[in-house]
Amino acid sequence: MDLIDVLRLVHILAAIVWVGGAFFTSVLGSRMKTADPRHRLGFARMMQFVSIGVFTPAAVIVLAVGSWMVLDTDLYAFEQAWITIGIGVVAISAVMGPTFFKPTIDKAVAAMEAGDGPAAGALMQRIGLASRAVIAMQIVAIWAMVAKPGL
Repeated sequence: MDLIDVLRLVHILAAIVWVGGAFFTSVLGSRMKTADPRHRLGFARMMQFVSIGVFTPAAVIVLAVGSWMVLDTDLYAFEQAWITIGIGVVAISAVMGPTFFKPTIDKAVAAMEAGDGPAAGALMQRIGLASRAVIAMQIVAIWAMVAKPGL
C-alpha cells in the first residue's frame, strides 16, 4: 500500500463518518418530533457535540487529505470540475457547522431547558431542513467523486 492508497482510505473513511453521520442524525432528528421532551433535549445536547466535535473535524480531514492527494499527483488538478464540486461542498458544510448548526442547536437547547417547546421545535425544524440540504450537497459531491466530470 503506497501513500496515495493510505490517503484515499483516510479520505473515504472521513467522508463516511461525515456523510453517514449526517444522514443518520437527520433520520434520528425526524423521529424526535414525536419523542418525549427529555429525549429531544438529550438528542439536541448530543448534536451540540456532534456538529462541532465529529462533523467539522471529519469535513476538515476530507478537505485536507483530498487536497493532499491532488497536490501529490499530476493526474488531478484543482480546476477539474469534480474536485471543484467536492471542495465547494466541503467549504459550504464546514462554514455551516460553526456559523449555523452549532449556534442554532445551542438556541434550541436553551429553549428546551427553558420549557419553550414551540420555539425549540421551530429551531429544530430549521436545523432539519438545513441538514437535508447539506446531505443533498454531499450526495452531489459523492457523485462527483465517483463520476469525475471534467477528468
